[in-house]
Amino acid sequence: MGDSALLSLLSAIISAIITAAGAVIAAYINKDKGKNAALPRGKILRLEDQDSASPGLEFRKFLKPKSMAIIILALIVVGSSTRWLLGKYILRNIRLEFASSSDPTDLDPSLRWDAGNSELSAFTLDGDALTMTAGPYTWPNFPMVSYDRPLKGNFDVQVKVVFIPETRNLTTAQMVGLLVRPINARLVQSDASFPSDWVASAETITDAGSLVGCRGSWKDYSSNTVYLRLEREADSWRCAYSSNGKNWTWLNARVVDSQLSDKQLVVALFAYTITDNSISAEFSNWMISDGQR
Repeated sequence: MGDSALLSLLSAIISAIITAAGAVIAAYINKDKGKNAALPRGKILRLEDQDSASPGLEFRKFLKPKSMAIIILALIVVGSSTRWLLGKYILRNIRLEFASSSDPTDLDPSLRWDAGNSELSAFTLDGDALTMTAGPYTWPNFPMVSYDRPLKGNFDVQVKVVFIPETRNLTTAQMVGLLVRPINARLVQSDASFPSDWVASAETITDAGSLVGCRGSWKDYSSNTVYLRLEREADSWRCAYSSNGKNWTWLNARVVDSQLSDKQLVVALFAYTITDNSISAEFSNWMISDGQR
């Protein structure tokens, strides 16, 4: 069961408990009222009658409408607080849809396309997948698809990538992957690499071979299909890769979290090439878990 489903189930259980508690209280009071109404008018209760009736009478006295309202309100507050706390600390998995529900040829409103500086950069949508093409010499103004909602606190992001290079013999790099960066931050022409407050989990191909990893940790990886992952927990960052999306190889990313602690971050999919050829990559299964939503 996903975390969103768990929270929904929890809300339903809490609501059911509150409703049941209110129904039991009301039934008990009405039962007591019914007993008293059944007594003949003018009859004097004997001492034993008073003793047997006193617990119910005392309970009714305690549970006057005002008292009952306070109890039910307290249950609602406790239930809502419990759900809020669990929602804050349980990571909720969100699968991002690429295509708009109203127009399958257009991006979902939660996503934003940035073509960069090449007129040949573009994207196409095919069901649950997005194919991104990066035009020639697209560093540092490369194409991106960004999720507009800022990330906060702990999060976990992953995506499946099918990297389709036109050639495997390059003198410079081409790269595709996941990117977490400060909101509204841009690269400039003088940037020779990602700034220290940008974190990427990617696959890259150069004349030295095919590599997968993140800042400070790269491993040989020859397959064109890879699952990429980025995780932030407290002030620690990790990235991971997998061939099937289940068995992950974790790597420690060399990130100075203090540079990012006071910044709003966004996650994006990207591709670029520093060659005169365009490249394409298919992205799917884009998942974001964010405990601060």
